[in-house]
Amino acid sequence: MTKEERVLKYYGFCNSLKHVIRTGWKDWHVQEERLESVAEHIYGVQMLAIAMQNIYEYDVDLLKVILMIAVHETEEIIIGDLTQFQISKKDKVVIGHNAVKKILSPLLVPSQIEELILEFDERKTKEALFAHYCDKLECDLQSRLYEGSVDLNKQEGNHTKDDKRVKALLETGMSWSEMWLKFGQSNYNYDENFTAVSNEAINSNYRENISQELESEKSEIKEYLNSFYINDLYKNKWLLLKDKNSLLQNAYDLLQFLHIDSYDKVLPYINNKVLYKKRDDSNLIKTYLWIRRCENILEENMDIGKYNSSKLSELLDELNVIRIKTFNEEELVKLFRKYGIYLVIEDTLSGTKTRGCSMVKKTNPCIFMSKVFKEKSSFYFTL
Repeated sequence: MTKEERVLKYYGFCNSLKHVIRTGWKDWHVQEERLESVAEHIYGVQMLAIAMQNIYEYDVDLLKVILMIAVHETEEIIIGDLTQFQISKKDKVVIGHNAVKKILSPLLVPSQIEELILEFDERKTKEALFAHYCDKLECDLQSRLYEGSVDLNKQEGNHTKDDKRVKALLETGMSWSEMWLKFGQSNYNYDENFTAVSNEAINSNYRENISQELESEKSEIKEYLNSFYINDLYKNKWLLLKDKNSLLQNAYDLLQFLHIDSYDKVLPYINNKVLYKKRDDSNLIKTYLWIRRCENILEENMDIGKYNSSKLSELLDELNVIRIKTFNEEELVKLFRKYGIYLVIEDTLSGTKTRGCSMVKKTNPCIFMSKVFKEKSSFYFTL
């Protein structure tokens, strides 16, 4: 097997965890649009580990913990996500380690990863115990985020509900996710910090609070995107939104349209770009967006003649001939390009009275004209 084949084989094995849904959520018939995969659980555990170590200042090798967590579910690529209610810990360790050997076989030095997995399973080092706590608490916290998505009266075929420890907790009247968090506290010997985080999740409206904070952040992003009239850009077909429902993708699409890599650069660009404006109340953002639209049109067709200022008189002579004819935008653009001048004629966004602007692209002059003119003569006068 070549090195390239080894890389692809191991990556392909691990990639499959994106499609292995966590068994607990299926057993409890969680009613969500989509359920968490094992790969997503691994990511969640890693993020929780970063937070716990950073905030509570645990004396652990965090990079080692992150790597340990990254590979701790390797066995599930073959054996699936087996819960403690389906198989004993001892049996899972035996078949799990056999599965791990097969998965790690493409690696040249698999023992490095295998030793980390064994260390995690034994829970004797401070990193392994910390990673174990994170692994269990992440699952508990995810159940809280699923609160309201489980109907305890519709649990046909769910043998977990019949476990005496689970039944005892539910009989106290606590909710499904509260039961899950209390189960974790009583069975995994959390230290005081992990217990405190677990209790906070129980005592607070965790799902609601997170949802509100995320919605608040989304509202700020929406407001900012709307300051660039993103809906108008989309409606006018100036901007292609690859995924209308993704604010992050919308922001990225807008950056591409603006040809900048940071929104911090917008105002400096405007202040440098718009050197003269007739009206102080003109909308600079809309003007800037219109300029960018014209530049994008220009870049779609860069085929142009060489500019020679001594031939301007010839251009004016030809212009005098065609301006008495019926207005023909395509003919006009073609004429200017023949003389090495870019001409773009494009509608502005609603609510602006921009007539036009000029700039230089490399060694060629560019003229951008709007379509706000009622009379053909006004257009030519401005041109």
